[in-house]
Amino acid sequence: MLGIKGDRRTNMRASVWVVATVSAVATSGAGFAQGAGPFDGKWTTIVSCPQAEGAGSFTLLVDAEVKGGVFSGEKGAKGKPGWYSLTGKVRSDGTIELVARGIVNSSRLAAGNVPVGTEYGYPITGRLDGSKGTGARQGGRPCSVTFAKQ
Repeated sequence: MLGIKGDRRTNMRASVWVVATVSAVATSGAGFAQGAGPFDGKWTTIVSCPQAEGAGSFTLLVDAEVKGGVFSGEKGAKGKPGWYSLTGKVRSDGTIELVARGIVNSSRLAAGNVPVGTEYGYPITGRLDGSKGTGARQGGRPCSVTFAKQ
């Protein structure tokens, strides 16, 4: 049956084990590439923050990618003033939860006019719908976010 010599019960147990293992792997998706999600692809992300707390307004353009429900985008040199990243999750219904992190490159534009080189971070929530989406910073300075699939 499986090329295993022995009695029928041993061969039967081996056959059942193989079928059960293959079925479990196929059902779980382990070892198999998952299909692309509805939001997978490259996205242009625009973060716009108005004047607030004595800081000037600014707009950031961040190229990002969604792959398997994971959102990631980065701008600038990591660890240097002006670096900015967006990371998080996109659910199948389009709900998006991100964390923005960055390093201040202009005290004049930073909330509280903190010094250049100060690290910051904040959450962003929103929703993607087809090839577009919107979001907003949660807490602190009010910032809006728009998403456009490329």
